[in-house]
Amino acid sequence: MIKYILNLKNKIKKRLRLCLRHNLPLKYYCETYEELICDQCTIQGPHNTQVIKQKINNKIYIQQLHRISTLQDAFNRRASKISYAIENNLVEKSKLLKAQLHRVEYRMEEIQYITSIIERDSRVEFGGILERLNNAEGTKLSLLLYDIEQLQRFLNKINELGQSFYDLTKEPVNYIPFLRQARKIWEDCNQYIQKPIQTQINVYPYDLPKEFQEIKAQLKQIDANDALINLKDEIIWKLIQEGNEKESFKSVQEFEEQMNNEIQEWAKLAEVQTEKLQKFQLVCSFCNKNLEEKNVNKSCSENKNPYNPSCN
Repeated sequence: MIKYILNLKNKIKKRLRLCLRHNLPLKYYCETYEELICDQCTIQGPHNTQVIKQKINNKIYIQQLHRISTLQDAFNRRASKISYAIENNLVEKSKLLKAQLHRVEYRMEEIQYITSIIERDSRVEFGGILERLNNAEGTKLSLLLYDIEQLQRFLNKINELGQSFYDLTKEPVNYIPFLRQARKIWEDCNQYIQKPIQTQINVYPYDLPKEFQEIKAQLKQIDANDALINLKDEIIWKLIQEGNEKESFKSVQEFEEQMNNEIQEWAKLAEVQTEKLQKFQLVCSFCNKNLEEKNVNKSCSENKNPYNPSCN
């Protein structure tokens, strides 16, 4: 099988060196049609080297000569042309491509490096936020688990009392054991009946630390403050410009009147901006106090009602 493949390859190589029309060795190159040809192609055609005149319908048609070159001449011309194009154009183009490739790769490394720094800082910052949130959650859940444990213990005692009463009174009834324990069962029953159940849950979910919301509110506050600062800068700059132009007014009184009017207009704009800023201020819905860093997670002096999730 291997010999067959090798023989087939050799035949193909030999065949590629022969003319497809006359099965003779390729010796020339037709520049007109850019085709490899043999001797017979220049004699019998279609790449004749002589002018052929044909008379058809009293008209003489002349077939032009094909430009025939040797294989070496055709090779030299084309190799020289391609070599010139490569050395004078593609080499420089290749350098530009490599330089751009290095710039793009370096930019990718920059992006990955900066991303890793931001990701590291974000993990540290938000890791602290999540840690504080988890700590607050753990404290609340521990208190609630303690309440669950106490309630479950009370419930187990009631179930044990009921089971004891059932065991002592089921058929066939044994009066002596029941009468011996009847007083204790009765006392325990009254004790359980009179023992109050704590229905108020003093652990609430709404006072968990909401640092993400606080950060968003602070960012909005910063934007609003920047807008107000820019507005004040415009007012001050306007007043300075008008102060420099004071000499162009007809009188000092006219200047002062115009300045007062300008100040009133800017004051109105400042009030509008202040009202917009107040919308970003978080206010307690019970005591109407502004929520600040020192009291955001504190107990409200007016909110004495137990937390009811169904009201949310």
